[in-house]
Amino acid sequence: MAQFERSVDVHDSDGEDECDWTKEAQFIVKEFESVVNYISVSTKLDQSDHLIYFNCETKEGDKYCIELTAAGFRIVSNLFDTIDEDKKIVHEEENDEGQEKILNSVFYETMNALLDKMSPLYRIAFSNQLIEKLNSHINQ
Repeated sequence: MAQFERSVDVHDSDGEDECDWTKEAQFIVKEFESVVNYISVSTKLDQSDHLIYFNCETKEGDKYCIELTAAGFRIVSNLFDTIDEDKKIVHEEENDEGQEKILNSVFYETMNALLDKMSPLYRIAFSNQLIEKLNSHINQ
């Protein structure tokens, strides 16, 4: 799989507050718990009002620690509650604004896009879930 280098300013937030990020995290766990084996917000990694970590196990049994920032979703490790050394945020000392950059990462706009790429069984589970919802609306 080809990987490209991308540099992202992680301070590109649009004023979201901590409550919105907390609600977003809760929504993501609830929305995806039926289409993966396991998903939760990490209780061991530091969270903030602009940074959330999820532990997720796909239907294939693959484990990921997934980071959510204003830049999107990205896999930071194949272990729960872990950030691989090459995925850590880099602080640029020479930058007067003290901006942080993330290098060598593939970002996904949504959790759906990330799981669609990483888990063929997610696609099947998600499709089956859509079919069930459509059928329930038809039968009403």
